[in-house]
Amino acid sequence: DVFLPVMTGVDEFQMQIFDRWGNLVFESNSTNEGWDGYDKNKRLMPAGVYVYKITFRLSNNSRSTQIGDVTLIR
Repeated sequence: DVFLPVMTGVDEFQMQIFDRWGNLVFESNSTNEGWDGYDKNKRLMPAGVYVYKITFRLSNNSRSTQIGDVTLIR
């Protein structure tokens, strides 16, 4: 399974995943690349709650940042 928001009309996209200590564990600039539970060094992350931050710009030049959490279950 992969955590990836479904978005249309996006010109710029950045998704970051942080662990509970605020360390960046994953980053993507593509709406086609989601988080599969591995960190940027391809190490499997432990089950738990992670924070996501998604920043994007739509085709009408409006910008937005969405922050929330995702639970990784093994």
